[in-house]
Amino acid sequence: MATFRIPIHTAAAKACLTILVLLLIGVLWFGAQWNFANSASMRADRVDMIPVLTSLGPGDPQTHFTAAVLLDKTFEPNDAARSLAEFKRAEELSPNNYLVVLALAKAYDRAGDRENAKAMFLRARELAPNYSDVKFAYGNFLLRGGGNESEAFDLIAAAAKSRPEYASSGAILALESAGQNVDEARRLLSDAPSARAALAIYLLTKDRVEDAAALWAGLPSELKTGKLKAEGERLAAKLIEKKHFRLALSIFNDLKAVPPLAIGTITNGGFESGVSFDAASVFNWKIAAGKTPQIALADKAHSGKVSLYFVFDSQRADAFRDLSQTVAVEPGAKYRLSAFYKSELRAADDVSVHLVVLSADGAVLANGPSFALNAEWAETGADIEVPGGSPDGVVIKLVRDDCRSPICPISGKLWLDDLSLTKK
Repeated sequence: MATFRIPIHTAAAKACLTILVLLLIGVLWFGAQWNFANSASMRADRVDMIPVLTSLGPGDPQTHFTAAVLLDKTFEPNDAARSLAEFKRAEELSPNNYLVVLALAKAYDRAGDRENAKAMFLRARELAPNYSDVKFAYGNFLLRGGGNESEAFDLIAAAAKSRPEYASSGAILALESAGQNVDEARRLLSDAPSARAALAIYLLTKDRVEDAAALWAGLPSELKTGKLKAEGERLAAKLIEKKHFRLALSIFNDLKAVPPLAIGTITNGGFESGVSFDAASVFNWKIAAGKTPQIALADKAHSGKVSLYFVFDSQRADAFRDLSQTVAVEPGAKYRLSAFYKSELRAADDVSVHLVVLSADGAVLANGPSFALNAEWAETGADIEVPGGSPDGVVIKLVRDDCRSPICPISGKLWLDDLSLTKK
């Protein structure tokens, strides 16, 4: 079978082929440039790279968007204008990307051009009417414009309901607009539960503890243990930081703490629930970091199945890790601390291991006697009078008194069980 070839004899045909090859090379080259510019823009963090990137990818919206963001971060007056121009170019190239349109709206707002900013915010709302980012940004814009408070807070409240992270900012804006009136702030935010929890946390920073606790208390219990559990944990942590332990304990119980906590009661005083080096809260036993003494559960018990077991073998004054727990108590009340122990401890004359009760501010309220050698279970304890007012918590702690030299020999074993507080 014959093979036919079409020879290229004419100069015109050769020229056409050459042009086609050059065009193909050009397409490949410019495509590679565009891809390089786009890829580089995703990793760029230097302003001096912007001219290179935008020249390589003049039609790539990502490149211009990245350039705009980088220029905006310099806070230089000239760069602010350049940043706005790059945001505008990115929006021209990607007019239906709500993120780009929203960024341009914010850029116009920063530049003081409220008319164009509003137009872009409205455009972003058309593109993404249900997105919380758009609602919150536009609501904040309207609020700063004056005269649009109702619409502004409708948007902010809607954003806070969908995205809890906006609840905190919304709470601050509402309280400022309401002149720090909690009820009015709740009304502005449509009394959304997430906003109410955020208001409570923010009020603690202003030392408005009772208002914060009341806001949390009024929330439905199913939300406290469900959708708003993280907010409850943050609120409890803030209350502990402010040393309001009874309110913190109440919130932990709302979150279904296990075991349930009670005022004036040592949690897990018999160690039957075990101990942890990373306690879930201050209302559980906490063992300090370190190696001395060794601490474990033992099957010797005053009651129940286990006790807490310590093995001491140290010569150093700075080698001791303590055991502690914070207990919420009634200010001004009197309590009796009781504990049972067995001891095989041997130590220098000036070395004492014992229980101590501290106020939450660190002041010593009571010292228990040193653990003596005792092969059978014996009771020890101390009487406590809690100061009036705040803080309303005490710290039960196993300590070793510092001796008078760097060498503090102590060795042997200690079993501890059934710690309790009794109100007198």
